[in-house]
Amino acid sequence: MDEIKKKKLRVCIFAIGMSLLLYLLFRYIFPVVLPFALAFLYALLISPIVRLLSDKLGMRRGVATGLAMIISVLLLILFGNWVLSNLLVQLRNFIENYSYYEELLLGQIDAICENVGKILHLKENLMGDIVKDNLRVIGAEIEGRLVSLFMDNSVSFLKGLVSLVAGAIVLFIATFLISKDWKKIHASARQSLFANEIELITNKLSSVGSAYVKTQLLLMIITVTICVAGFTVQKNPYSLLLGVIIGLFDALPLVGSGLFFIPWIISVLLMGNYLYALGLAIIYLLCYFVREFLEPKLMGHNVGASSLEMLMSMFIGLKLFGFMGLFFGPVGYILLKELIKQT
Repeated sequence: MDEIKKKKLRVCIFAIGMSLLLYLLFRYIFPVVLPFALAFLYALLISPIVRLLSDKLGMRRGVATGLAMIISVLLLILFGNWVLSNLLVQLRNFIENYSYYEELLLGQIDAICENVGKILHLKENLMGDIVKDNLRVIGAEIEGRLVSLFMDNSVSFLKGLVSLVAGAIVLFIATFLISKDWKKIHASARQSLFANEIELITNKLSSVGSAYVKTQLLLMIITVTICVAGFTVQKNPYSLLLGVIIGLFDALPLVGSGLFFIPWIISVLLMGNYLYALGLAIIYLLCYFVREFLEPKLMGHNVGASSLEMLMSMFIGLKLFGFMGLFFGPVGYILLKELIKQT
């Protein structure tokens, strides 16, 4: 066997072994160490503030860490309170006017069914009756499933809530300890037998994690801003509520804002409101092209993977780990790629 074939065999064996190791890591170890991984990321995010307070203003590292955590939590609470209060106002208005919107929706369904019936030359009101009957059946089915889901999972929900609170407490304590002893932890890692591997993995994880979080937050803010501005121009009373919902949908990998916009645009077109449908289409296209243009540039350059590689790794991660695999897949692929390159 020549040297090239031996090298290919070694790379294949190494790739298979590391793939199995990463699978076991994400499947069994990561859920246990998740609070500490989030604490490390949190400490990394507040590190500029901690350095400013400790190095420039001469504060003790522990005091600077505590103050930075308080400042970050207060800013998050203030921003969350502003967004939540506005969302609750619009949600309350929607609930108060629910019966009006229900009648409006049924009227719109009648109009759509009437237009479709005319196109297909169907008997008058036939399609409308079929759609309404199906909607009633679907509504009853959803209501029954929600009640059953709540009753069957109430104990699991309480256990999950207790676990979430405990995880949050561990997260904040771990963040404080990691940030306070950052230099000691860094020095200890550099003296470790696996210093090169630790440095490679932590550097890649921090670059991938920070690039992913920054990219998604930036794109979400841009999407929400476009939607709120567009809906405000269209005089929609729930512009902020709809903008935030669509921004969250758009941030979900393999989902996107099209899941919300496309059915809405089609229904408005079937009602004959072409101008409103055009406005919705413009908002959707702006959101779509902003994400398509910015995401590869922001993510690809930072993580060293093409859009196709990211899509494939997300899909494989989704199949292996469920929803969290949308993040585990790209991270695992990038780590494997870097380890093979280094080896």
